[in-house]
Amino acid sequence: MKAFLLLFFLVLASRDAWSQKIKEIKAKTTGAGISPPTGKTNINNSKPSVIIKNKDSDGDGIIDDQDICPFKKGPMTNNGCPLTPATGESGSELYKKALEAYKNNSYTEAVEFLERATALKNGSAACLLGKIYFEGDALPPNMEKAFAYFDTAAAYGNDMAMYNLGIMYKNGYGVSLDYNKSMEFLYKAADKENDESMLELGDIFFTGEMVPKNNSKAIEWYEKAASQENINAYVKLGTIHFTGDIVAKNPDKAIDWFKKAAEKGDMYSMRMLGVCYESKKFLGEAYGWYRKAADKSELFSIAKIVNAFKTGAGNISQDLSQYEDWYNKAVELAANEAEEADAETLLEIGKMLSLHLPPDKIKAFGYFKRSSDAGQPQSYAITANLAMEGFGDNYNDAIYYFTKAAELNDDADAMNKLGTIYFGELVPSKKDTKLAVRWLTAAALKGQADASNYLGRLYLTGNGVEINFKKAFDLFAVAATKKHPAGQWNLGRCYQQGWGTAKDLQKALELFLESANADYPGAHLSAARMYYAGEGTEKNFQKAFDYLQKASQHGVAEAMTMIGEMYENGNGFSKSNVKAAEWYQKAADLEDAAGMYKLAVLLLEGNGTEKDPINGNKWMSKAANKGNFRAKHYVGLKLLKEKDYTGAFKNFKEAASNNVKESAFFLASFYEEGIATSQNYTEALKWYEIAADNNNSDAMNNLGLMYQNGKGISNPDFSAAAKWYTRGAEMGNPSAMNNLGSLYNTGKGVQQSKRTALEWFKKACDAGSQTGCDNVKKFR
Repeated sequence: MKAFLLLFFLVLASRDAWSQKIKEIKAKTTGAGISPPTGKTNINNSKPSVIIKNKDSDGDGIIDDQDICPFKKGPMTNNGCPLTPATGESGSELYKKALEAYKNNSYTEAVEFLERATALKNGSAACLLGKIYFEGDALPPNMEKAFAYFDTAAAYGNDMAMYNLGIMYKNGYGVSLDYNKSMEFLYKAADKENDESMLELGDIFFTGEMVPKNNSKAIEWYEKAASQENINAYVKLGTIHFTGDIVAKNPDKAIDWFKKAAEKGDMYSMRMLGVCYESKKFLGEAYGWYRKAADKSELFSIAKIVNAFKTGAGNISQDLSQYEDWYNKAVELAANEAEEADAETLLEIGKMLSLHLPPDKIKAFGYFKRSSDAGQPQSYAITANLAMEGFGDNYNDAIYYFTKAAELNDDADAMNKLGTIYFGELVPSKKDTKLAVRWLTAAALKGQADASNYLGRLYLTGNGVEINFKKAFDLFAVAATKKHPAGQWNLGRCYQQGWGTAKDLQKALELFLESANADYPGAHLSAARMYYAGEGTEKNFQKAFDYLQKASQHGVAEAMTMIGEMYENGNGFSKSNVKAAEWYQKAADLEDAAGMYKLAVLLLEGNGTEKDPINGNKWMSKAANKGNFRAKHYVGLKLLKEKDYTGAFKNFKEAASNNVKESAFFLASFYEEGIATSQNYTEALKWYEIAADNNNSDAMNNLGLMYQNGKGISNPDFSAAAKWYTRGAEMGNPSAMNNLGSLYNTGKGVQQSKRTALEWFKKACDAGSQTGCDNVKKFR
């Protein structure tokens, strides 16, 4: 069953399959045919985008309106210009004669009737003439004349001509490309209830081609086209509601739309009705529709029926005899004259061999490969995946056929596989980072969830690409919409940190919980942290603890450290340093630097365990070596006591550079005094300010002294000195109080005030400063 489902998704190729199906349906309904009852004729949209210059068609030596607007009256000798209609002939009568001649392959006669009808302002005739010149099926192709006739037909009110003008302006056929004009004519045709224009507008808004992407408008136009019984619109709306890509997933609405298409005989919609009902667990309905599609030789549905008889799925009882009969029918259908079979037949032979139990994958691979080499697009990815399993030339075949699937079939899964292979995760010898990024990007642009998440991580970390938080956010969003657990988690992190988007803690928590519900370990930890801190929600230690336990069961060491912190701090339950030490030990044993640091502190202080300075210092050093910067600060203090100034400086610098602000003061002191490094007042100022911002009053006082003495600046700045002394003094620093008093006493940097100076000297004295007391005595 798993192998069968794998083939289903490879063949269906996610939403690309329905896009291809829609193209096929559109080709059938909007191609070369005409519609006599409505007089609508539309053009083949696959024509090359070329502009044909004006020519002197009538040979009069002048390029004028008659050369490009053959509907104008002119002499009968004008090449391509209409004959003057006979008296009493009506445009509709001439048009009917033209259709009859056209059916009988009397093209010259048909064109003559059409030109006469056009001269009588028959829009259907002008539109058909435009089609004839566009496709070159009765006259040499001439894009400019095609455009002119469509323009005339549109002026006569023919809605299909308006649609065709929209397509010509959109693609630059016979006229300069003009998106505004294209939209103008498409809207005009839609106003006249032209379903093809409605569908085209839906596609334009869905894809964001020519106008900004607008999913609501896309759906609105698809629904309008559907109201005109357009099969394409039924299929698109059904698929949109089934996949949930741009609206909330709604299988019931999908079923309604697919039924409308199925009632018109669309076998793809019959198949999709089977898929929809199966997703809803309505297996009787599902296999009823699969049977209808199978009766129309829809091969996926045949495979479902074959498998149903094997397993007893749906409303089909297990019947191995029927299974073999259906299997043989399917093989006979797909493998007719296998030695001379075309690519599609080879593909179906391979499918049947793969689905049969036991599957003959060796033969299946041979048929898939033959099918691929014969140009069957659906075979590429299947061949490549079998190569990944070890068939054929292994990864060389996999790369070759995945590349074909990606380049020729727009297969997003194949692009993702190529990205994975080229990143060297499976085969180091195939590593090519540029190619990996290229293919992952292509897959992500098509909404492939794994690739979107993978590429998002690269942009977040700068691995193989330049760091770009906005791109990372957008890619994670694509993955998250696909319910990709890692993508949801990464998108939550972006909302939590404000990477590439505005911070939104509630959105972050929602995404973490969605991912956690899929049992993604990182999401358990992130959700726990938010409940623990009360970010995006109220604090809830019990929920935090529950998610931490789930994460720890996955071996997430950080979760073990957090559980230890909860026991150490008594968050949610009784404080217990003993249990804290146990959890820290578990985390430390898993090489978690934070767990090592926390365990080291308990061992050094004898909390929750016997005091053990030897092991405490061992774990502290290991934590520092593993990159825990608080541990580096602690090691720096230890080395400072031991007068290992070089080691202390190194640890303080690493810690301070990584936001351990307690280290900033010590680092600044080293720079100011030139200890274990070159004296650098500029660096000293920078680090003192960081320490001061961390409410270190000694740093504030030292900043005041540096500004007062002109260290690190071009000239002394008493005003700045007074600012820093004031901040330090207000925090109760005696030295800052005394120094501020001195400035008020001399009037440097502040307005001189002996009274204020005395007040600060008294405060310094009261705070234990002998200098402050001496200054008070001087005032007496």
